[in-house]
Amino acid sequence: MTHAGSREFFGPYQLVRPLEPSSVAERWLALHVRWQSSHVVHRLDACRDRGERRRMVSAFETVAALNHPHILRVEQFSFGARGCGWLVTPYTGSPAGLLTLAGLVELKGGRLGEFESQRMLEQLLDASACAHEAGHANGRLDPGGVLVDRSGSVLIEHYGLAPLLLRDPPRFDDLAGDELRSIASIGYRALTGLTASEPLIRPSRVLKRLERGWDEWFETALDSSGGFGSIRDAIEALPTNPRGQLRARAAERGSVRVVLRRLRRAPGSPPSE
Repeated sequence: MTHAGSREFFGPYQLVRPLEPSSVAERWLALHVRWQSSHVVHRLDACRDRGERRRMVSAFETVAALNHPHILRVEQFSFGARGCGWLVTPYTGSPAGLLTLAGLVELKGGRLGEFESQRMLEQLLDASACAHEAGHANGRLDPGGVLVDRSGSVLIEHYGLAPLLLRDPPRFDDLAGDELRSIASIGYRALTGLTASEPLIRPSRVLKRLERGWDEWFETALDSSGGFGSIRDAIEALPTNPRGQLRARAAERGSVRVVLRRLRRAPGSPPSE
């Protein structure tokens, strides 16, 4: 970092003011002095040895290569004189600062509307699926690490960075499973205003007009022992997905047939001809 009078710079970026730190790094609102555009400059802890520096460089390269509209883009990365890692990303906030998904839910009184919740859930799942198919996983997502831009879209900040910085990162399958369950938990909280804990209250009991297919979807997505086989399976089963709608209708027809069979076989009923 360089100084010009009372101003601080990171390369061509003038650090304007500090922002709320994330779980991974300190944040500053920054101005690119030539382009006159707003960005966020992130500073990570200093590397203690060459091994940590190599892991950080590799992690930065991997994260910067991810390309998805709901994963926050890494525009530049470098190292400071003291061995700290620096990342530059677009500024998604307003003059008031960055807005996280956790902050948006709080502003809305504890939950989002049905359409907002479903749209957010679809965006997170699609971003996750794209990264998984490229061989990368983040693990548990925190709503405090999901940004909301000025159009209302969500962007995952620092996707996959934390596990890549570890000397012994968790297995991909473990990260992927934790990620799916955390997205489902975020979606359940946004939709119902409740925490996704046992015993799980069916969303259709909270929102009377909600399609019943959401009950089964959340029950499966939050299941730590069974659940969906992949993020793509979870997307295809969404009640908003045409395939998921067909599956839900088939399940409803199947449940009706089961009830009819039980009625026909009830004790004291005449044998069917």
